[in-house]
Amino acid sequence: MDEDIKKILEKNQETTEEILKIAKKLKTHMHFQQLFSIIKILIIAIPIAIGIIYLPPLLSDLLDSYQELLGIGQGVKEINPGSIDLNSLPPDLLNFLKK
Repeated sequence: MDEDIKKILEKNQETTEEILKIAKKLKTHMHFQQLFSIIKILIIAIPIAIGIIYLPPLLSDLLDSYQELLGIGQGVKEINPGSIDLNSLPPDLLNFLKK
């Protein structure tokens, strides 16, 4: 009976050592998984933060250039009603005004 108990204990010891090796591998794997999830979050968050910081000035410069090309944003010219020459208006507009 002592022999049977020794065999069972040895087998139990071997199984426990195998389980310990597997647990260590799992622990290492979990650490790498946590590290890569942090890296993944940083890969997503850093470009968003940089975009929030640097894009508005760049876009406003681009918009200013575009408005300058189109002549928008230079202000509305004041029109003096007495300075309008009715003869220089297009005929369609004259017909519309007469109605």
